[in-house]
Amino acid sequence: MTTSAPPHSAPRLIVSRDWPLVGAAIAALLSFIMLLLPWLTAGSRSENAFGAALQTAGPVMIIISAFVTIGLLFAALWVTSRGYLTAVLVSAAVLVAFYAVKAADTAELADFYNRLLGETLGVSFGTGIGVWLGLAFASVALLCVLLALACEWGSGESLVYPPMLRRPHRTGVNAPQESDPGHSPPPPGSGGP
Repeated sequence: MTTSAPPHSAPRLIVSRDWPLVGAAIAALLSFIMLLLPWLTAGSRSENAFGAALQTAGPVMIIISAFVTIGLLFAALWVTSRGYLTAVLVSAAVLVAFYAVKAADTAELADFYNRLLGETLGVSFGTGIGVWLGLAFASVALLCVLLALACEWGSGESLVYPPMLRRPHRTGVNAPQESDPGHSPPPPGSGGP
């Protein structure tokens, strides 16, 4: 008699548990897409992160960090393991750091162009919306990963929200919370817990 191995079950996405990781993956993907929006503007002209006036090493590092973050998030979802979350935390933090450096670099470059050519050409140089939205989305990805860690993601079927994020359980619309008669709080001054 032969026994067959149990069929490999596909990972289940439990929205109430996995939403921070899905949110982090979407935010990291959006931070990648922001490379295509304007990063440096001059009047009606603009250049994205790959423009001739900008160094390409920064956007390449952002692309690598974004895809590593997304890949590790899906690996964590696939195996439902908190171990991957630490790696995702590092990757998301690196993504935010690269965006912060590139935002400062682009702002400094715009200021330099304004000092050098602004009055001569009569054009005002500035940072475009892409760099700022990219930094915002990278920060959201990092915050989602931190929230997943704080809520003990991967330790069970549901998230365990920290006390400061919990709301009182209500059974109806604006209904007061009912207390359990068997577990009433100790009277004041009794030295109870």
